[in-house]
Amino acid sequence: LVPDGILFGGKDRIYKYSYKDSSLRLLQYFNANSFKITALSVWDSKTLLCCSRWTGLYLVDLQTGEHRRPPFDCGPEITSMITDSKNRIWIAPYSGGLRCYSRDGKLSASYTTHNSSLSNDIVLSLAEREEQLWIGTDGGGINILDPTTGNITVLEHISGDNHSLPTNTILCLHSDSAGNIWAGSKREGVSNIREVSMRTYTNVVLGHNKGLSQSTVLQLYQEPASEELWIATDGGGINKFIPSTEAFVHYPDTW
Repeated sequence: LVPDGILFGGKDRIYKYSYKDSSLRLLQYFNANSFKITALSVWDSKTLLCCSRWTGLYLVDLQTGEHRRPPFDCGPEITSMITDSKNRIWIAPYSGGLRCYSRDGKLSASYTTHNSSLSNDIVLSLAEREEQLWIGTDGGGINILDPTTGNITVLEHISGDNHSLPTNTILCLHSDSAGNIWAGSKREGVSNIREVSMRTYTNVVLGHNKGLSQSTVLQLYQEPASEELWIATDGGGINKFIPSTEAFVHYPDTW
């Protein structure tokens, strides 16, 4: 997100959606041999830090299209990336846990199952809530990291416990404007996690409005100052969830 719109990454391309005129246009093309962007982060006023699942990281100049490697190397396979409220850059190399870097390339922290309480070394998703980092893993549930102390709390699926996570594979995380965390899972829907409770929404027959159209949730988005949550599914199109009525709107033409 940027102040006047939203940036999207494509293959060697960056697009911008403008709030002012609701337009979507190509912002910059850069020739980086099919660099497929899976995550974006603002580096400075004219530069983006771009992440590719299979090709690593690039810094891309939005004015010239010039691209270069950042001052840290995490290898070619990166599963998740986020820049937090303190401008720390968190990188999740595939099966390598989680690393924290400063802008000058200094490694300030590293978390794996060998040196910390991290429950799984494959990190699929990241979100920040109240200066804590929420970490979605592939089989280890959700880890909540306090960067100041290094303490990690784990939320996981416990067989027979209806108040635990529905699954331990978390594909996406979103921190909403009310301070809740939304967790999209593999085959087990989306969970709304609050300070005192958690509720999971799974799929229903298409046309009914009390559940998802498909239970594998790939991405979550909430517009500023709106309670509505947009949910991208794996094969069931886009869903819109309205928390005040707990109703879902399905968009089957987006399959």
